Order: sequence, then structure tokens, then C-alpha cells
Amino acid sequence: MKWLKEAALDVLVTLLIAAATVGEMGWLKIPVLIYTSLMLLLKAAVFLNPELLKWTRNRATPGWLYHLLYAINTAALLVYAWWIAAGMWAAIWLISALSERKARALQARKGPSSRKR
Repeated sequence: MKWLKEAALDVLVTLLIAAATVGEMGWLKIPVLIYTSLMLLLKAAVFLNPELLKWTRNRATPGWLYHLLYAINTAALLVYAWWIAAGMWAAIWLISALSERKARALQARKGPSSRKR
């Protein structure tokens, strides 16, 4: 259940996006855009800095959960024509997938001895 605790913020953001789009709560557009912008900057920083990739390897949350949440966010924003936010979430999703790949490649290069920390 540790992974559920780690993913709590992401689940809350998905609920916020659902409320803003499906629930037509337009006043939530500003918090959604601010969070989305910060998330995109963070994901780009992690992707570009190999030292930050270490944090992504030490999580208990399964990667598929993040992909599912990012897909839901992107789909909801697309369906309700929040084009800029949808594009940003698609970029977040893509960068996350590329970061996972990069982290696995770095781990494979270092060998199995570096996994136990």
C-alpha cells in the first residue's frame, strides 16, 4: 500500500482535472494549468539530468499507474477541448515514458550490483 500513498497526489490531480472538465468547473482551469506547467518543467528537468533519474527508480508505485493517470488526464482534456493543457499532459506522458526507458538503460549499464541501495 506504500505505492498508493506515493501516487496520492497524482490521483488527486486526475480528480481535479475530471472535476474541471467533466464537471464543467471552469474556475479550476487556473490551478490545472499551473500544476500542469510545473509538472512539465519537473519532468523535463528529470529527463535532462541523469542524477535526478535515481529518484524515479526508488519508488514503489508501478509505472502502469502513472501511465493510466496520464492517459486519463490527456483524454479528459482532449474531449473537453482544453487543447493547451492536453498537449502539455501528452508531453508529460511522453517524457515520463522516455525517462523510464533512460533509467532502465542506465541501470542495465551499471549492472545488478547497483540495484541494492
